[in-house]
Amino acid sequence: MRHQFLIFLTLCFSLTMAMAQEITQNSDIELERLHPDALKNEVFRRELALQGSEDAKDSLTKELLSAAVLYYDKKWDSAYIAYSQLRDKVPNLLYGPLVIRIAKCELERGNIQESRKTLLDIKSIKNNKNSWEQADFILVEGIMRDKEIAQKAKKDSLEQRLKANPSENYRNFLKWKLAVMKEKEKDTKGAKEFYFALLRSSGQYGDSAYKAVLRLVPDSEDYDFVRILCRKGNHEKCAEKISSIFEKKNLKLDSARRVNLMVWQAEAWKQMSKTDLAINLYKKLLDSVDYNTTWMQTLLRMVRSEGNKKEARRLDSIFQKKFPFSAENANNLWVKAFELEQTKNYKAAIEVYKQLYNPKFGKHRCRQWAKFRVGFINFKEKKYTEAAKIFAESAKDNLGLMPRSASLYFYAECQRMLKDTNSVANAYKAVTADFPLGYYSWRAKQNLMEFELSENIPKLGVETTDSAAIVWLRALQKKEGNEKDSLVSAKRLEQISVLLRSGFEREAFKLYDEALKFHKNRPEFYYRYGVMFMQNGEHALAHRLARTFLDIVSREKMTAIPVQVLKFLYPMPHEAKVKKHAKIDPYLIYSVMRQESMFDAKIQSPAGARGLLQIMPTTGDFLAKREGIEKFDRDLLYNAYMNIRLGVRYLNDLHKEHKGDYIGILGEYNAGPAPANRWVANHGSLPWDVRVEEVSYWETRDYVKRVLGNYWTYQEIYGSD
Repeated sequence: MRHQFLIFLTLCFSLTMAMAQEITQNSDIELERLHPDALKNEVFRRELALQGSEDAKDSLTKELLSAAVLYYDKKWDSAYIAYSQLRDKVPNLLYGPLVIRIAKCELERGNIQESRKTLLDIKSIKNNKNSWEQADFILVEGIMRDKEIAQKAKKDSLEQRLKANPSENYRNFLKWKLAVMKEKEKDTKGAKEFYFALLRSSGQYGDSAYKAVLRLVPDSEDYDFVRILCRKGNHEKCAEKISSIFEKKNLKLDSARRVNLMVWQAEAWKQMSKTDLAINLYKKLLDSVDYNTTWMQTLLRMVRSEGNKKEARRLDSIFQKKFPFSAENANNLWVKAFELEQTKNYKAAIEVYKQLYNPKFGKHRCRQWAKFRVGFINFKEKKYTEAAKIFAESAKDNLGLMPRSASLYFYAECQRMLKDTNSVANAYKAVTADFPLGYYSWRAKQNLMEFELSENIPKLGVETTDSAAIVWLRALQKKEGNEKDSLVSAKRLEQISVLLRSGFEREAFKLYDEALKFHKNRPEFYYRYGVMFMQNGEHALAHRLARTFLDIVSREKMTAIPVQVLKFLYPMPHEAKVKKHAKIDPYLIYSVMRQESMFDAKIQSPAGARGLLQIMPTTGDFLAKREGIEKFDRDLLYNAYMNIRLGVRYLNDLHKEHKGDYIGILGEYNAGPAPANRWVANHGSLPWDVRVEEVSYWETRDYVKRVLGNYWTYQEIYGSD
């Protein structure tokens, strides 16, 4: 009997766990489909407000954060009461925003007139343009919901507001409302007018307006519509529409727009592998418009890829004569030299690289790396003495952080190959001291361990107390006259934190901007404010402060950096979600995220990649199918949870496909499958250090190094098996 009872209990427990897991999965799916702003407010800030209300040390903060929780939960009756009780308690900074919240609660309770009266009675709001526009959002929403107001009167109200010279954001909001209203009324012409106006703006409604135009007038040949079509990577439609535009007899376009259309079409043809068409159009642009250096550089690359050596020489000759020290010619010379190097025509490659030594190229990255590349060719030819000499010169030139570290590292490699046991360990240690957080520093440490060259390998990060970390930060700062050790106000930090958790971000950032004016170039400020923003879910801003911190702190100081500061520079946002989906080391995922988006969930690259892990919309479609996500909307790539789910799935799959080979994984993530497979096939048998430097795409070569530098730093900070 007891045995049967235990079996019953086990079954009950298993059933309960399965139900709990299903509820959690359903909850996760709901969160992944939230609009990014809703996810930020209703989930992230709501949790922070709840936590803050429980930990609050004073009654006003507790009441403010408790009211925010009710507001985020859309418990409008309770939120209205809570905020109303705070009306006479909050400081002047918050009075207007608090009244706006009260009016919003009234509106959502269905009390449109009371909401309107609340806002119109507050003079302090009406006298401040920014506050008034925030309030007017609610007034407009009330007008739209008010059934007693005729449709024409609603439109008249919106149009009257448009004439009152509102700010750009508010003007776009009004145009969007009018466009949607006219479309519902079947006034297609009027709706199109506003949608096209929004297309031409750079505001938040641009993508939605584009979708509306695509829905209403898919055959449109409007210039701005075609511009966005091309920008979004719809290459075939882009090229077709531009051809259709140019076929018109009475084309009314100014010369600048004609040229832009030609460039977009040439780029579309290039992406579609219609290289002949693209080459001919770029030639036409150069012959009939101008010797534009960017067009010439693009044309040269295509001509070289087609193997037309005669035409490449002709164009290269023009480039050298007309734009010898332009940035584009620096790129042109680099591509020419790199291609010669890849075909093992080392003598010719060196001659071209040496042209980039000329100081007239300034600090262009091709000049920074040219001498390193000459040394690297000698290294590959096993001319280690000559290579070491060139690497030493390159490091001494000190034209850039990474090329200097690379030169120091390969100088150490040359010493190892020459079996100079007296200097090799010190040479590697010089690399680790040059920039302890960088890729080459980690490679130097790994070699010190692998070849048992030193028992004293410096560990990154000093374990210390929070107060000692602040002392270290203050020691970095230059003080003037009788300046105190710190001007960072703990009270101001707490105020901003409470405002952010309560959702009053405009007021929070106003306080932050005021503080920033007096604290520029102060490491302690960037650290303490960065940590505060990180703790309040403002990961993008926190990391911008972290990057500024790295810019102003000299690299040799990093050898004694406290672990707390390292965790600020290398954070792990949304840790539970990343670890839930990861089948690989989560630190690799964070390393990619740090490099791809700097932890900005709303970021979009010029190529159209979106969100934390920078997923292209077409890749998002593909990954959503793999994950079994139905009715996937590409805009969900800006949802942090959805982006993590899909991006981690992609990295999991690439890790499996390439069997843990980082050049394959990171190369394909950055550049796509074809070049990544080519690099693996062509260089897979070479030593690791040579393989990385042989990646032919500059961006990807740099990307692999930076991500792996991040990865090894994450492992050192947080621990790794």
